[in-house]
Amino acid sequence: MKTTLFLAAGLICLLGCQQNDDLGNEVENQVLKIEAEVALNGLSRTSTQADGKVVFQEEDRIGFYMPEDENSGLWMYDGASWNSASSYEWKDKVNDYDFCAYYPYESSVSRTQIPMPDLSQQKGVFVQVGEYDFLTARCTTNYKKGNGVVSFTGENAFKHAYALVSITVMKDKEVENVVLKDLKLEAPGLMTKHTYHFGTTPEEDGTEVSGEEVNTFMLASMDAEVPMEGFKRVIVVNPLTLENPVNLSINYTRDQINYMASTTALGKELKKGCFYNLKLRLKKTGLVIEGNTVEDWNVIPLEDVNVEENPIE
Repeated sequence: MKTTLFLAAGLICLLGCQQNDDLGNEVENQVLKIEAEVALNGLSRTSTQADGKVVFQEEDRIGFYMPEDENSGLWMYDGASWNSASSYEWKDKVNDYDFCAYYPYESSVSRTQIPMPDLSQQKGVFVQVGEYDFLTARCTTNYKKGNGVVSFTGENAFKHAYALVSITVMKDKEVENVVLKDLKLEAPGLMTKHTYHFGTTPEEDGTEVSGEEVNTFMLASMDAEVPMEGFKRVIVVNPLTLENPVNLSINYTRDQINYMASTTALGKELKKGCFYNLKLRLKKTGLVIEGNTVEDWNVIPLEDVNVEENPIE
């Protein structure tokens, strides 16, 4: 996937359909197609590229729920279309039905308890974002309305269940020797594991805690030298609404002198489907936030903030 994010994948699926409804509307040997995309510029899970755009890659897999199915079926992308080893049927041509899907696929899981990735296992590198992203989609349609197509596009497109956070730490001058001792992000429930459920209606969809609360994530916990272009970590986190803001703390050395600094510039809310991009420069006069934006993984610029750094005696 990518990071300005636009996922356009024509999901083409063949489903045999033959059944009569009460009105005698027969569906015989009709090809059912599925198409899908990620909403807006959402960063998806499969292939995250430097420019932020999103694309499905060959062998990507989604879980798909027929209207009355409790367990998900597997659809796999072959690079051009989506295919399933199982057969499915339209019930009739006129009635509306609710279809649900999620990404990435887990084998035959209940629609009320879909495992979500364990965010605490991330390494913080950009190329891994696709391994931890989680997407969901719904589509209410009928055979005639969609001409046989279940379309996870537009308002029905796949949407992100997580928020994306990028932290870049930069030194002030090329000649400086800046080494990170630890770089830590803290907030209640930041990395706690969840499951996802599809309810009877979209309003009933959501997540539930399925593991112990994980409030801290170490973006760097060993000596990491900061190059002139900056030390960067990108992670997926749970959406949060907090009483106190998310805290980012840094312990580091500059030319063998120990310093510590912190900032709450990320604020009290991390929204699902948003990309928070924070850039920090370590100056002797203080920690300067040079860039702080929120994008649709919606570009919402945030005010720059200066944060005081303190030498450690």
